[in-house]
Amino acid sequence: MYRNSGIMTSTSKFFNGLVKWIHGGNLVNVVDWEAMRWLRVVLVSSDRDPTAISSVAGVAGGLLPLPPLLNAAVAEFCKKTDYPEQCQSSAQHFLPAVGEAKAAALVDTVAFLKVQMAACRAKAEAAQSSVAALLKQPGMNPMVASTLQVCDDSYSDAFDNLDATDKAVEARDKGTINSMLSALVDDFSTCEDGFTEMQDASPLAAFDGALSKLASNCLAIADLI
Repeated sequence: MYRNSGIMTSTSKFFNGLVKWIHGGNLVNVVDWEAMRWLRVVLVSSDRDPTAISSVAGVAGGLLPLPPLLNAAVAEFCKKTDYPEQCQSSAQHFLPAVGEAKAAALVDTVAFLKVQMAACRAKAEAAQSSVAALLKQPGMNPMVASTLQVCDDSYSDAFDNLDATDKAVEARDKGTINSMLSALVDDFSTCEDGFTEMQDASPLAAFDGALSKLASNCLAIADLI
């Protein structure tokens, strides 16, 4: 279940902020107005239902590729992270649905951080669902089950750290932001450490690997605030 972290904003503010940015001379290339119409369609749908983006897209994987207008701004943020591909993929999934009341998300560092945090939250929720499914398997080794429970607790801690980061972001408390996001990185390594100590392959390695990259990117974006 998706956890609403209070980061949705109105379509008009998001779209108008973007248009204002363009007219302010911040866009070097000629404006792709077809892309602007694309963005408005997606934003209107996501305002009504945040899960509707994939149904609007109608292309491979249920996602609309980011048009050049958005790619340029996203790339500026993502090139400052250790995992730019992960960063850009997250933006493709979450940017149309996430915004900041004061400015367009793609040109607002705080709001773009929230985009990456939303991606991290969604991936952690998927990982926790995987843990629940694994624990239901019959004949589960007690040691593996115990380690999986540690992972489940770590994911719950991750949600708490993301929630605390949200509050710190609103307060522009950079110290707490960095502290909470650093703890987020530790949450995902804690899960893998348990399987390493057991000298057993982790069934959550793919999740934790992706989550560690997302958390690292969150820290990198937070440093830009």
